[in-house]
Amino acid sequence: MSLFFDRKTLEAIRDIIRETMLGNVAIVLLINISPDYMVQKNSPSIIMLSVFILIIICIELWMLLSVINYLSALRTRRSKLALIIFILWMCLILALTIRYFIMFSNAWSNQ
Repeated sequence: MSLFFDRKTLEAIRDIIRETMLGNVAIVLLINISPDYMVQKNSPSIIMLSVFILIIICIELWMLLSVINYLSALRTRRSKLALIIFILWMCLILALTIRYFIMFSNAWSNQ
């Protein structure tokens, strides 16, 4: 009996989810904490905003590298699935990054 996904493919998908879960939690926590530091327009607020943006970008790059690491193992078994996961992941990172900058600019302009 032939399965659509073999054990190694499912393990690679599980590893992608496991590796990115901590990064997703960290980004959510940073997003929830960051508006508290944008109360006033002064230099400490600008510094904190810059630090939050840099940390979020670093977390996204770390998650992207971990996904690419597992996609190389997945590519040998299911190349179309690996390409679909990579495209979806890049769209998610792009959408989240745009959302961060919109949220920060809205919070900054409402002051």
